[in-house]
Amino acid sequence: MVQYDILIRGGMVIDPASGTQEIQDIYVKDGRIVPPPAPGTDASAEKVIPAEGCIVTPGLIDAHLHLFESGSQLGGRADLVCPPNGVTTAIDAGSAGLYNFRAFYEHDVVPSTTTVLATLSTTKGGVQMQPYEEIADPCFAAYDMVAPLFARWPDTLVGLKQRVHADVTREFGLKTLEQAAQTSRRLREEGYRSRLMVHFGPLDKGIALEDVVSLLSEGDVMTHIYRPANGTTIFDEDGKVAECIHAARKRGVVFESGCARSHLSFDSIRKAFADGFPPEIISTDMIGKTFYWEPSGWLPLKMSIYLEAGMPLEEIIRAVTASPARVYGLEKQAGSLRIGQPADIAVLRLIDRERTLDDLYGGSMTLHRLFVPMATVKNGAVVYKQIFL
Repeated sequence: MVQYDILIRGGMVIDPASGTQEIQDIYVKDGRIVPPPAPGTDASAEKVIPAEGCIVTPGLIDAHLHLFESGSQLGGRADLVCPPNGVTTAIDAGSAGLYNFRAFYEHDVVPSTTTVLATLSTTKGGVQMQPYEEIADPCFAAYDMVAPLFARWPDTLVGLKQRVHADVTREFGLKTLEQAAQTSRRLREEGYRSRLMVHFGPLDKGIALEDVVSLLSEGDVMTHIYRPANGTTIFDEDGKVAECIHAARKRGVVFESGCARSHLSFDSIRKAFADGFPPEIISTDMIGKTFYWEPSGWLPLKMSIYLEAGMPLEEIIRAVTASPARVYGLEKQAGSLRIGQPADIAVLRLIDRERTLDDLYGGSMTLHRLFVPMATVKNGAVVYKQIFL
């Protein structure tokens, strides 16, 4: 008799990392995904999750949200919003900076059931909100300032976070972004996981969108790509995606949705999709205050938005599993259901249900199919399950 810890039975397994899309059973033992029993072998499981009619995916990765609950005006608690929504790995987007990252690590990373990783803000104290936003001073993006933190927390830090808009660049222009790009490349050359995540907003006079993307390397991430037309956008004067953006994607720059409430325009999503420009990573950019708010909400809601916009199902799953795992160097710990991987698993149901969402700029979108979280397994333990599953 073969005894397993968990059997997820009869679900449609969609695992873009391995190219799997078929009905399968998933077996879990000792915190890992293990092979199924040999034909004719008697087997049982301590816990059975009936997944017939559901989609089974790798545990979802929310690659952009704010989780420094203990020390940031933005942060919230990961375990309140991640496991109930199929998310097993989350990447904090610069909520902590050089002088308070230790507090974030000790008080928010270590206690979380969710795997919490982070991009480090190239500031003293992390990303701040209006009217006292952080100032992008290039001295804090210097290699000698940043490298000691990557040496101390190499398992948690996966990149740098740099905001580029008029309220933070001020007299420094793009000097800080240029310095952060140099530091990020040097860290990668030394073997660290260090992608540069760039937030852009209304740019200051004399700074063009092309100037920003020209500083990004292959694998670096540009976020908030579906911003409203209240400042700089990815579109040219004709409403098409700018040539510099298409060119950046061709040379390997990664474009992430990062659609928090203030960065989400349904009009921008429609225009981008009409021009063949879906996101490579779908994320929420939630802050503690907007957990479960619409249209920022939670990751399955974001996935439902892009399904309505016309993104294929497998590509949506890829954008919340394999793609962020590849970009941030997480393939050995997340983003796949391969045998031997940590047992981080999401069970979702795709239901027919109309839901109209409004953005903050007069736009709306009516969804017709919704992703509903049914169960979440983290490191081989069931950490969320619907009562009727």
